[in-house]
Amino acid sequence: MNMQAHNHLSPQSAFDALAPCYDALFSSAHNALMAWLRRENLALMQRLFPPGGRLLEIGCGTGEEAVALARLGYTVWATDVAPGMVEQAAKRAAAMGVRDRVHTLVVPARDVGTLGVSSFFDGAFTSFGALNCEPDVQAWVQAMFTLLRPHAPLMCSVMNRWAVWEMAWYALHGEPRQAVRRLGGGWRQARMPTAEGHALVSVRYFSEREMRRVLAPAFTVETVAAWPLLLPPPYLDALFRRWRALFARLEWLERRVRSLPFCRALGDHVLVIARRRA
Repeated sequence: MNMQAHNHLSPQSAFDALAPCYDALFSSAHNALMAWLRRENLALMQRLFPPGGRLLEIGCGTGEEAVALARLGYTVWATDVAPGMVEQAAKRAAAMGVRDRVHTLVVPARDVGTLGVSSFFDGAFTSFGALNCEPDVQAWVQAMFTLLRPHAPLMCSVMNRWAVWEMAWYALHGEPRQAVRRLGGGWRQARMPTAEGHALVSVRYFSEREMRRVLAPAFTVETVAAWPLLLPPPYLDALFRRWRALFARLEWLERRVRSLPFCRALGDHVLVIARRRA
């Protein structure tokens, strides 16, 4: 298949095409920025979720976080819309000896309520933009309300509309259209790498305000943070590596300002921590 930029793929097809090369681009072993973000993610999840709890992941990708949590004693139902991603996640869990604690399932976010589990989950998470490709986010919210026990935590990060690092980067490089590509509402065509080149997939970007509105019917938002703010987006990993000493000095500041009222709305992603209402 000759994948050209004008090919438009469904999220399932796009992430299936990305699955063979995903780890080479975005795993902690190959992408230093993603390694830093995943460490931050996992540290936060360990504080948020009860030890040994039953967790639900939406958009598991190749299973890096699910496996890491399973190795910490959690049991994770790892779901994704793309069979290729789920297959990679199952292989990772088997290779790391935690296949009994990582249950992989192919299911869209909006349909996770059909899993038919016998008891509530102790927490749920979705990392790094899986919801940006979901056409029915309200159905997903209702499903999460059904699956989580009362007051259970939900942690989700979505690609932000007001990503100032990206806007500044493209503006400085003479690409004004790219600098403002996330602004405005509705669906946009985003370029996604695949094993055979790249493709276009429909996404929509969420602001902090929009995420609060989406979750409001079933969840109480407790924390919002830029994810990240002072560090560049993961696709600029080469820049991050080149100036690693400089960015290392910014990490302490990143942790201190990313939840401040003005700063939290300007990251590459918006991280939201909420709790299911009783």
